[in-house]
Amino acid sequence: MYRAEQSIDYKTQNLQFIREAIQKKINEGIKRFAIFPMGFWGKEVQTMLKEEFDIKPRACFDNFIFHVQNIHPADTMKSLDLSDTVLLIAIENEKARGSLYQQAAMAVPDAFIEVIPLCNEEKKRIFEEQEKVHLDFLCAGFHKCGTTSLQAALQKNENIYLPDVKETFFAMEVNEPSYKKFRQSYPDTRRNKKPGMLFGGIEPTYPGYAASIYRYFGADLKILFLVRNPAEALKSAFKMSIREIDGRGFELVKKYKEICPELMQEYIETEYKRFWYIDFIRLYERFYPETQIKIVLAEELIQNPSEQMDAIQEFIGLPEDLRTKYDVFPHANKGDTVFRDLGGAYVNHALYMLRMCIDDASLYLEIDELRKKMFDFTTEDFDFTKYNDIWEMVYSRYYADSVKALEERIGKSLEGIWY
Repeated sequence: MYRAEQSIDYKTQNLQFIREAIQKKINEGIKRFAIFPMGFWGKEVQTMLKEEFDIKPRACFDNFIFHVQNIHPADTMKSLDLSDTVLLIAIENEKARGSLYQQAAMAVPDAFIEVIPLCNEEKKRIFEEQEKVHLDFLCAGFHKCGTTSLQAALQKNENIYLPDVKETFFAMEVNEPSYKKFRQSYPDTRRNKKPGMLFGGIEPTYPGYAASIYRYFGADLKILFLVRNPAEALKSAFKMSIREIDGRGFELVKKYKEICPELMQEYIETEYKRFWYIDFIRLYERFYPETQIKIVLAEELIQNPSEQMDAIQEFIGLPEDLRTKYDVFPHANKGDTVFRDLGGAYVNHALYMLRMCIDDASLYLEIDELRKKMFDFTTEDFDFTKYNDIWEMVYSRYYADSVKALEERIGKSLEGIWY
Protein backbone atom coordinates (compact mmCIF):
# COMPACT_ATOMS: atom_id res chain seq x y z
CA MET A 1 0.00 0.00 0.00
CA TYR A 2 1.12 3.53 -0.76
CA ARG A 3 1.87 5.39 2.47
CA ALA A 4 1.89 9.19 2.44
CA GLU A 5 4.49 11.14 4.38
CA GLN A 6 3.63 14.62 5.61
CA SER A 7 7.20 15.89 5.80
CA ILE A 8 7.85 15.94 2.05
CA ASP A 9 6.40 17.90 -0.86
CA TYR A 10 3.90 16.28 -3.18
CA LYS A 11 6.32 15.85 -6.09
CA THR A 12 8.80 13.97 -3.94
CA GLN A 13 5.94 11.88 -2.55
CA ASN A 14 4.72 11.04 -6.05
CA LEU A 15 8.21 9.93 -7.03
CA GLN A 16 8.26 7.71 -3.93
CA PHE A 17 4.95 6.16 -4.98
CA ILE A 18 6.37 5.45 -8.45
CA ARG A 19 9.56 3.98 -6.96
CA GLU A 20 7.58 1.74 -4.58
CA ALA A 21 5.35 0.50 -7.41
CA ILE A 22 8.31 -0.46 -9.58
CA GLN A 23 10.23 -2.06 -6.71
CA LYS A 24 7.18 -4.07 -5.63
CA LYS A 25 6.85 -5.58 -9.10
CA ILE A 26 10.57 -6.27 -9.35
CA ASN A 27 10.37 -8.10 -6.01
CA GLU A 28 7.59 -10.20 -7.56
CA GLY A 29 9.94 -11.20 -10.37
CA ILE A 30 8.76 -8.74 -13.02
CA LYS A 31 11.49 -7.38 -15.26
CA ARG A 32 9.51 -5.86 -18.12
CA PHE A 33 7.49 -2.65 -17.93
CA ALA A 34 5.38 -0.47 -20.20
CA ILE A 35 4.18 3.09 -19.49
CA PHE A 36 0.77 4.68 -20.05
CA PRO A 37 0.33 7.65 -20.65
CA MET A 38 3.44 9.58 -21.64
CA GLY A 39 2.68 12.91 -19.98
CA PHE A 40 4.84 14.58 -17.33
CA TRP A 41 4.68 11.68 -14.88
CA GLY A 42 5.03 9.09 -17.62
CA LYS A 43 8.36 10.65 -18.53
CA GLU A 44 9.36 10.62 -14.85
CA VAL A 45 8.57 6.88 -14.76
CA GLN A 46 10.68 6.36 -17.87
CA THR A 47 13.61 8.27 -16.34
CA MET A 48 13.37 6.40 -13.04
CA LEU A 49 13.28 3.00 -14.73
CA LYS A 50 16.45 3.87 -16.65
CA GLU A 51 18.46 5.70 -13.98
CA GLU A 52 17.50 3.83 -10.80
CA PHE A 53 16.66 0.36 -12.06
CA ASP A 54 18.61 0.13 -15.34
CA ILE A 55 15.43 -0.93 -17.18
CA LYS A 56 14.33 0.24 -20.61
CA PRO A 57 10.51 0.24 -20.98
CA ARG A 58 9.28 -2.40 -23.37
CA ALA A 59 6.77 0.09 -24.78
CA CYS A 60 5.17 3.46 -24.03
CA PHE A 61 1.57 4.30 -24.89
CA ASP A 62 -0.44 7.48 -25.20
CA ASN A 63 -3.79 8.54 -26.65
CA PHE A 64 -2.36 11.72 -28.15
CA ILE A 65 1.47 11.68 -28.29
CA PHE A 66 2.55 8.72 -30.37
CA HIS A 67 4.39 10.03 -33.44
CA VAL A 68 7.79 9.51 -31.84
CA GLN A 69 10.03 6.48 -31.35
CA ASN A 70 8.80 3.83 -28.91
CA ILE A 71 5.52 5.64 -28.14
CA HIS A 72 2.52 3.78 -29.55
CA PRO A 73 -1.17 4.70 -29.86
CA ALA A 74 -2.99 3.28 -26.85
CA ASP A 75 -5.38 1.31 -29.03
CA THR A 76 -2.46 -0.82 -30.29
CA MET A 77 -1.85 -2.48 -26.89
CA LYS A 78 -3.63 -5.65 -27.95
CA SER A 79 -1.52 -6.01 -31.08
CA LEU A 80 1.83 -5.81 -29.27
CA ASP A 81 3.43 -8.63 -27.28
CA LEU A 82 3.07 -7.48 -23.67
CA SER A 83 3.34 -10.91 -22.07
CA ASP A 84 4.94 -10.76 -18.61
CA THR A 85 4.94 -6.95 -18.88
CA VAL A 86 3.49 -4.69 -16.18
CA LEU A 87 1.74 -1.57 -17.48
CA LEU A 88 2.43 1.42 -15.17
CA ILE A 89 -0.30 4.08 -15.16
CA ALA A 90 0.94 7.34 -13.61
CA ILE A 91 -1.18 10.49 -13.83
CA GLU A 92 -2.46 12.97 -11.21
CA ASN A 93 -6.05 13.34 -12.43
CA GLU A 94 -7.96 10.47 -10.84
CA LYS A 95 -10.90 10.53 -13.24
CA ALA A 96 -8.49 10.26 -16.17
CA ARG A 97 -6.61 7.56 -14.28
CA GLY A 98 -9.79 5.48 -14.03
CA SER A 99 -10.53 5.92 -17.73
CA LEU A 100 -6.99 4.90 -18.66
CA TYR A 101 -7.31 1.83 -16.43
CA GLN A 102 -10.52 0.80 -18.20
CA GLN A 103 -8.82 1.27 -21.56
CA ALA A 104 -5.81 -0.78 -20.47
CA ALA A 105 -7.97 -3.53 -18.95
CA MET A 106 -9.36 -4.30 -22.40
CA ALA A 107 -5.87 -5.35 -23.55
CA VAL A 108 -3.86 -6.29 -20.45
CA PRO A 109 -4.77 -8.72 -17.61
CA ASP A 110 -5.65 -6.88 -14.42
CA ALA A 111 -2.74 -8.48 -12.53
CA PHE A 112 -0.34 -6.77 -14.95
CA ILE A 113 -1.72 -3.24 -14.49
CA GLU A 114 -0.24 -1.06 -11.75
CA VAL A 115 -2.21 2.12 -11.08
CA ILE A 116 -0.06 4.61 -9.16
CA PRO A 117 -2.14 7.04 -7.01
CA LEU A 118 -0.42 10.37 -7.64
CA CYS A 119 -1.79 13.67 -6.35
CA ASN A 120 -1.11 17.43 -6.41
CA GLU A 121 -0.13 19.77 -3.59
CA GLU A 122 -3.67 20.85 -2.70
CA LYS A 123 -4.88 17.26 -2.52
CA LYS A 124 -1.92 16.24 -0.38
CA ARG A 125 -2.70 18.99 2.13
CA ILE A 126 -6.35 17.92 2.42
CA PHE A 127 -5.51 14.22 2.63
CA GLU A 128 -3.13 14.87 5.51
CA GLU A 129 -5.39 17.15 7.57
CA GLN A 130 -5.55 16.09 11.21
CA GLU A 131 -9.25 16.76 11.91
CA LYS A 132 -10.87 14.82 9.09
CA VAL A 133 -14.50 13.86 8.61
CA HIS A 134 -14.81 10.28 9.84
CA LEU A 135 -17.00 7.85 7.90
CA ASP A 136 -17.77 4.27 8.85
CA PHE A 137 -19.15 3.31 5.44
CA LEU A 138 -19.48 4.69 1.94
CA CYS A 139 -21.74 3.66 -0.92
CA ALA A 140 -19.39 4.44 -3.82
CA GLY A 141 -21.65 3.39 -6.70
CA PHE A 142 -23.36 2.93 -8.89
CA HIS A 143 -25.21 5.75 -10.58
CA LYS A 144 -28.87 4.88 -11.42
CA CYS A 145 -28.78 1.68 -9.36
CA GLY A 146 -31.02 2.66 -6.45
CA THR A 147 -28.61 4.74 -4.36
CA THR A 148 -31.16 7.51 -3.75
CA SER A 149 -33.62 4.90 -2.51
CA LEU A 150 -30.91 3.39 -0.31
CA GLN A 151 -30.27 6.83 1.19
CA ALA A 152 -33.98 7.24 1.97
CA ALA A 153 -34.09 3.77 3.54
CA LEU A 154 -31.00 4.17 5.72
CA GLN A 155 -32.14 7.58 6.95
CA LYS A 156 -35.05 5.82 8.65
CA ASN A 157 -32.56 4.37 11.11
CA GLU A 158 -31.74 6.94 13.78
CA ASN A 159 -28.45 5.17 14.45
CA ILE A 160 -27.15 6.10 11.00
CA TYR A 161 -26.15 9.63 10.03
CA LEU A 162 -26.32 10.56 6.36
CA PRO A 163 -26.21 14.19 5.19
CA ASP A 164 -29.25 15.80 3.57
CA VAL A 165 -27.12 16.35 0.46
CA LYS A 166 -26.80 12.83 -0.91
CA GLU A 167 -23.89 13.63 -3.19
CA THR A 168 -21.18 16.04 -2.07
CA PHE A 169 -18.92 15.19 -5.07
CA PHE A 170 -15.90 15.89 -2.83
CA ALA A 171 -13.63 13.11 -4.09
CA MET A 172 -14.31 13.93 -7.73
CA GLU A 173 -12.45 17.22 -7.41
CA VAL A 174 -10.48 17.41 -4.20
CA ASN A 175 -9.84 21.09 -3.57
CA GLU A 176 -10.60 23.70 -0.90
CA PRO A 177 -14.11 24.71 -2.19
CA SER A 178 -15.29 21.09 -2.55
CA TYR A 179 -13.81 20.24 0.85
CA LYS A 180 -15.61 23.15 2.49
CA LYS A 181 -18.95 21.97 1.09
CA PHE A 182 -18.19 18.39 2.16
CA ARG A 183 -17.39 19.40 5.74
CA GLN A 184 -20.59 21.45 5.96
CA SER A 185 -22.56 18.29 5.19
CA TYR A 186 -21.38 16.56 8.37
CA PRO A 187 -21.29 17.50 12.05
CA ASP A 188 -18.07 16.84 13.93
CA THR A 189 -18.17 13.09 13.30
CA ARG A 190 -15.78 12.23 16.10
CA ARG A 191 -16.97 14.53 18.90
CA ASN A 192 -20.71 14.26 18.14
CA LYS A 193 -20.84 10.49 17.75
CA LYS A 194 -23.27 8.91 20.21
CA PRO A 195 -22.77 5.26 21.19
CA GLY A 196 -23.66 2.92 18.35
CA MET A 197 -24.08 5.66 15.74
CA LEU A 198 -22.52 5.21 12.31
CA PHE A 199 -21.63 7.96 9.85
CA GLY A 200 -21.93 7.20 6.17
CA GLY A 201 -22.07 8.65 2.69
CA ILE A 202 -23.96 7.86 -0.50
CA GLU A 203 -21.81 8.95 -3.44
CA PRO A 204 -22.71 7.02 -6.62
CA THR A 205 -20.32 9.12 -8.73
CA TYR A 206 -17.27 7.74 -6.87
CA PRO A 207 -16.53 4.46 -8.69
CA GLY A 208 -13.35 5.81 -10.25
CA TYR A 209 -11.96 7.56 -7.19
CA ALA A 210 -10.72 4.70 -5.02
CA ALA A 211 -7.30 6.26 -4.40
CA SER A 212 -8.73 9.53 -3.06
CA ILE A 213 -11.23 7.64 -0.90
CA TYR A 214 -8.45 5.57 0.64
CA ARG A 215 -6.08 8.51 1.10
CA TYR A 216 -8.71 10.58 2.94
CA PHE A 217 -10.88 8.06 4.83
CA GLY A 218 -8.27 5.41 5.54
CA ALA A 219 -8.15 1.64 5.58
CA ASP A 220 -11.08 0.86 7.91
CA LEU A 221 -13.86 2.18 5.66
CA LYS A 222 -16.62 -0.23 4.56
CA ILE A 223 -17.45 0.08 0.85
CA LEU A 224 -20.91 -0.62 -0.61
CA PHE A 225 -21.72 -1.04 -4.30
CA LEU A 226 -25.28 -1.20 -5.64
CA VAL A 227 -25.49 -2.73 -9.12
CA ARG A 228 -28.37 -3.46 -11.49
CA ASN A 229 -28.78 -4.72 -15.04
CA PRO A 230 -26.22 -2.45 -16.73
CA ALA A 231 -28.30 -1.99 -19.88
CA GLU A 232 -31.22 -0.76 -17.75
CA ALA A 233 -28.89 1.46 -15.72
CA LEU A 234 -27.51 3.02 -18.91
CA LYS A 235 -31.02 3.67 -20.20
CA SER A 236 -31.99 5.30 -16.90
CA ALA A 237 -28.84 7.43 -16.99
CA PHE A 238 -29.71 8.53 -20.53
CA LYS A 239 -33.19 9.62 -19.44
CA MET A 240 -31.76 11.64 -16.57
CA SER A 241 -29.09 13.21 -18.78
CA ILE A 242 -31.62 14.55 -21.28
CA ARG A 243 -34.02 15.61 -18.52
CA GLU A 244 -31.56 17.46 -16.31
CA ILE A 245 -29.32 18.40 -19.27
CA ASP A 246 -25.98 17.75 -17.62
CA GLY A 247 -22.76 18.36 -19.53
CA ARG A 248 -23.10 15.32 -21.81
CA GLY A 249 -26.82 15.89 -22.33
CA PHE A 250 -26.19 19.52 -23.26
CA GLU A 251 -23.63 18.54 -25.91
CA LEU A 252 -26.06 16.09 -27.49
CA VAL A 253 -29.06 18.43 -27.40
CA LYS A 254 -27.05 21.22 -29.03
CA LYS A 255 -25.91 18.81 -31.74
CA TYR A 256 -29.20 17.05 -32.56
CA LYS A 257 -31.82 19.58 -31.34
CA GLU A 258 -34.28 16.74 -30.61
CA ILE A 259 -34.40 13.18 -29.32
CA CYS A 260 -33.62 10.87 -32.21
CA PRO A 261 -31.96 7.48 -32.80
CA GLU A 262 -28.65 9.14 -33.64
CA LEU A 263 -28.62 11.03 -30.32
CA MET A 264 -29.37 7.83 -28.40
CA GLN A 265 -26.73 5.82 -30.23
CA GLU A 266 -24.04 8.44 -29.62
CA TYR A 267 -24.89 8.52 -25.91
CA ILE A 268 -24.73 4.72 -25.68
CA GLU A 269 -21.40 4.47 -27.49
CA THR A 270 -19.72 7.14 -25.34
CA GLU A 271 -21.19 6.28 -21.94
CA TYR A 272 -21.60 2.49 -21.73
CA LYS A 273 -18.33 1.91 -19.86
CA ARG A 274 -19.74 3.72 -16.82
CA PHE A 275 -21.52 0.45 -16.02
CA TRP A 276 -18.63 -1.95 -16.45
CA TYR A 277 -18.98 -2.54 -12.73
CA ILE A 278 -16.15 -5.00 -12.27
CA ASP A 279 -13.51 -2.56 -13.54
CA PHE A 280 -14.34 -0.05 -10.83
CA ILE A 281 -14.73 -2.65 -8.11
CA ARG A 282 -11.23 -3.88 -8.93
CA LEU A 283 -9.90 -0.35 -8.44
CA TYR A 284 -11.24 -0.42 -4.87
CA GLU A 285 -9.84 -3.90 -4.32
CA ARG A 286 -6.37 -2.41 -4.81
CA PHE A 287 -6.91 -0.57 -1.51
CA TYR A 288 -9.51 -2.56 0.44
CA PRO A 289 -9.84 -6.31 1.10
CA GLU A 290 -12.89 -8.14 -0.27
CA THR A 291 -14.23 -8.46 3.29
CA GLN A 292 -14.71 -4.67 3.38
CA ILE A 293 -16.52 -4.49 0.04
CA LYS A 294 -20.15 -5.55 -0.33
CA ILE A 295 -21.88 -5.82 -3.72
CA VAL A 296 -25.68 -5.62 -3.61
CA LEU A 297 -28.00 -6.38 -6.53
CA ALA A 298 -30.66 -3.67 -6.77
CA GLU A 299 -33.14 -6.22 -8.14
CA GLU A 300 -32.75 -8.40 -5.03
CA LEU A 301 -32.93 -5.36 -2.76
CA ILE A 302 -36.31 -4.44 -4.23
CA GLN A 303 -37.65 -8.02 -4.18
CA ASN A 304 -36.47 -8.88 -0.68
CA PRO A 305 -35.86 -5.64 1.26
CA SER A 306 -36.11 -7.24 4.71
CA GLU A 307 -33.26 -9.69 4.18
CA GLN A 308 -31.11 -7.41 2.02
CA MET A 309 -31.38 -4.33 4.25
CA ASP A 310 -30.59 -6.42 7.31
CA ALA A 311 -27.47 -7.73 5.55
CA ILE A 312 -26.43 -4.18 4.60
CA GLN A 313 -26.87 -2.93 8.17
CA GLU A 314 -24.89 -5.90 9.49
CA PHE A 315 -22.11 -5.24 6.96
CA ILE A 316 -21.71 -1.57 7.89
CA GLY A 317 -21.38 -2.51 11.54
CA LEU A 318 -24.78 -2.14 13.23
CA PRO A 319 -25.55 -4.73 15.91
CA GLU A 320 -28.87 -6.53 15.51
CA ASP A 321 -30.65 -4.53 18.23
CA LEU A 322 -29.88 -1.23 16.44
CA ARG A 323 -31.07 -2.29 13.00
CA THR A 324 -34.29 -1.10 11.39
CA LYS A 325 -36.73 -3.62 9.89
CA TYR A 326 -37.80 -2.97 6.30
CA ASP A 327 -40.92 -4.49 4.76
CA VAL A 328 -40.66 -2.38 1.61
CA PHE A 329 -37.82 -0.61 -0.12
CA PRO A 330 -38.54 3.05 -0.99
CA HIS A 331 -38.57 4.03 -4.66
CA ALA A 332 -36.98 7.44 -4.97
CA ASN A 333 -35.65 9.55 -7.84
CA LYS A 334 -37.81 7.95 -10.53
CA GLY A 335 -37.98 10.06 -13.66
CA ASP A 336 -39.34 9.29 -17.12
CA THR A 337 -39.62 12.83 -18.50
CA VAL A 338 -37.24 14.54 -20.93
CA PHE A 339 -36.65 18.15 -22.00
CA ARG A 340 -39.76 19.71 -23.56
CA ASP A 341 -38.04 22.00 -26.06
CA LEU A 342 -34.69 23.71 -26.62
CA GLY A 343 -35.65 26.60 -24.34
CA GLY A 344 -36.42 24.18 -21.53
CA ALA A 345 -33.18 22.32 -22.19
CA TYR A 346 -31.14 25.50 -21.82
CA VAL A 347 -32.95 26.43 -18.58
CA ASN A 348 -32.36 22.97 -17.12
CA HIS A 349 -28.70 23.05 -18.09
CA ALA A 350 -28.21 26.49 -16.54
CA LEU A 351 -29.74 25.33 -13.25
CA TYR A 352 -27.70 22.13 -13.34
CA MET A 353 -24.46 24.06 -13.75
CA LEU A 354 -25.48 26.62 -11.10
CA ARG A 355 -26.10 23.84 -8.60
CA MET A 356 -22.72 22.28 -9.30
CA CYS A 357 -20.97 25.61 -8.68
CA ILE A 358 -22.47 26.12 -5.22
CA ASP A 359 -20.03 25.59 -2.34
CA ASP A 360 -22.53 26.13 0.48
CA ALA A 361 -24.42 22.92 1.33
CA SER A 362 -27.70 24.60 2.37
CA LEU A 363 -27.80 26.83 -0.72
CA TYR A 364 -27.07 23.77 -2.84
CA LEU A 365 -30.25 22.13 -1.50
CA GLU A 366 -32.28 25.28 -2.25
CA ILE A 367 -31.05 25.41 -5.84
CA ASP A 368 -31.73 21.70 -6.24
CA GLU A 369 -35.31 22.16 -5.02
CA LEU A 370 -35.84 25.07 -7.44
CA ARG A 371 -34.43 22.96 -10.27
CA LYS A 372 -36.88 20.12 -9.58
CA LYS A 373 -39.83 22.53 -9.49
CA MET A 374 -38.81 23.93 -12.87
CA PHE A 375 -39.09 20.45 -14.37
CA ASP A 376 -42.88 20.91 -14.26
CA PHE A 377 -42.45 23.57 -16.95
CA THR A 378 -39.39 22.41 -18.85
CA THR A 379 -39.93 18.65 -19.24
CA GLU A 380 -42.60 16.31 -20.60
CA ASP A 381 -43.37 12.61 -20.85
CA PHE A 382 -41.72 10.71 -23.67
CA ASP A 383 -42.56 7.37 -25.28
CA PHE A 384 -39.37 5.32 -25.32
CA THR A 385 -41.05 2.16 -26.60
CA LYS A 386 -40.59 3.20 -30.23
CA TYR A 387 -36.83 2.99 -29.65
CA ASN A 388 -36.87 -0.46 -28.04
CA ASP A 389 -34.85 -1.92 -30.91
CA ILE A 390 -31.92 0.35 -30.02
CA TRP A 391 -31.91 -0.54 -26.32
CA GLU A 392 -32.59 -4.26 -26.70
CA MET A 393 -29.15 -4.84 -28.24
CA VAL A 394 -27.23 -2.92 -25.59
CA TYR A 395 -26.69 -5.80 -23.14
CA SER A 396 -25.33 -8.33 -25.63
CA ARG A 397 -23.17 -5.80 -27.45
CA TYR A 398 -21.61 -3.98 -24.50
CA TYR A 399 -22.05 -5.90 -21.25
CA ALA A 400 -21.94 -9.68 -21.63
CA ASP A 401 -18.19 -10.05 -20.92
CA SER A 402 -18.18 -7.52 -18.08
CA VAL A 403 -21.11 -9.26 -16.38
CA LYS A 404 -19.38 -12.64 -16.68
CA ALA A 405 -16.39 -11.20 -14.77
CA LEU A 406 -18.76 -9.78 -12.13
CA GLU A 407 -20.44 -13.17 -11.75
CA GLU A 408 -17.04 -14.71 -11.02
CA ARG A 409 -16.38 -12.02 -8.41
CA ILE A 410 -19.68 -12.48 -6.54
CA GLY A 411 -19.77 -16.25 -7.00
CA LYS A 412 -23.24 -16.51 -8.52
CA SER A 413 -24.92 -16.50 -11.90
CA LEU A 414 -27.08 -13.54 -12.88
CA GLU A 415 -29.00 -15.52 -15.48
CA GLY A 416 -32.68 -14.94 -14.96
CA ILE A 417 -31.97 -11.66 -13.18
CA TRP A 418 -30.10 -9.64 -15.80
CA TYR A 419 -30.22 -11.84 -18.88
